[in-house]
Amino acid sequence: MNTIKYLAFVPALMIIAAAGCIKRSETITIFEDGRLRLTAEIVGDPDDVYNGDAMPTAESGWQIEDRIETDSEGKKELTRTATRDIAAGAAIPDSYATPNSRLDLTALQFPTTVTIEHRDDGTFYHFRRTYHRREYSALQYWKDRIMESDEIKDITQTEPQELSDEQRARLAKALIDVEADQTAAYVEQTGLAMADAVSQEALLHARRGAIKVYKAGGLFDQVAKLLGQDDDTIAQEVERLEGELHEQVRQAIETALRDANLRKPVIDQFLDRYELAREAFEITGDLSDESWFVSVEMPGRIIAHNSSGDSSQFFHDMLEPQKDENVTRHGLVESKVAVMRNGKREIVTMQHEYESRSNKVAWEFDGKALRDRDVVLMATSFVPKGTE
Repeated sequence: MNTIKYLAFVPALMIIAAAGCIKRSETITIFEDGRLRLTAEIVGDPDDVYNGDAMPTAESGWQIEDRIETDSEGKKELTRTATRDIAAGAAIPDSYATPNSRLDLTALQFPTTVTIEHRDDGTFYHFRRTYHRREYSALQYWKDRIMESDEIKDITQTEPQELSDEQRARLAKALIDVEADQTAAYVEQTGLAMADAVSQEALLHARRGAIKVYKAGGLFDQVAKLLGQDDDTIAQEVERLEGELHEQVRQAIETALRDANLRKPVIDQFLDRYELAREAFEITGDLSDESWFVSVEMPGRIIAHNSSGDSSQFFHDMLEPQKDENVTRHGLVESKVAVMRNGKREIVTMQHEYESRSNKVAWEFDGKALRDRDVVLMATSFVPKGTE
């Protein structure tokens, strides 16, 4: 059934998203001297890869190879393979965006650190990567509350041509309410971030002005009428309405802030941050459909990590204890390791996690994991002294 894709008269109201699933495979290889090799394989619809969140590009310092394949139904799939070598001690990129670009302000951030710690018994390598949280609940709440109500869910499961006038009216009001509430959330987010320069009174006036744009009677009539149109007409009207509403909201915010006697540089900054808030949330929506498989290869043995364990089975052929190792009742592995102490070589017994027979570990997660929470990947490996 072709349900309610016609409801998307602006992007924030898309009930059935057009974005496809992008799969990301990211590999970090750490060498003993501190060098890194970063490898990323991005697979998905070409439009999604090119137009969503930042992806590795030659302009941002990556070596790129693109391959597009077309299936029997004419659907295209892009595979982008990107590699980048990082010298020991050099800065590791925090995102795929070109540094200091506008996209860098809204793209997914994943700062990465590698710390090398020398001790008497050997060298420890500490890896950490943090995929930063994406603002979600505060901006998505009203859409979920309104559109997931039983009444609206029943309406959205009905073919467009079968909707009654009353159903179209209720659906049109719900869609407008969602967009108004989300726009208000963008304005609030912007104003609170600029609290030192924008008073609460000015913020609330800007918020009220933005909401008024969606309460105009003419908009309700346009949306209600749009719900009964064919797909081609809807596509044209969506683009027109989006542009008109966007400009009207900007003008309403600007007028409210000017009436509050704010200086032009402050107003311009407010409008720019408002746009960034909208752009960032659109990227958050795109990321929700994506998946990650992240692996790290480290010197020596990995002695601890925070992978859930399931993805570590990817390296199952490297995990079995050797003949001279015993698994304790606590699930640890005991093994004999040669170390240097006081200038003498000694054989000592070490305990480490079962997975630590490998020098690799992996994590898997999807974009929903980034909603309002960081995803932190951690692993530590050990190279005994005298075996470097």
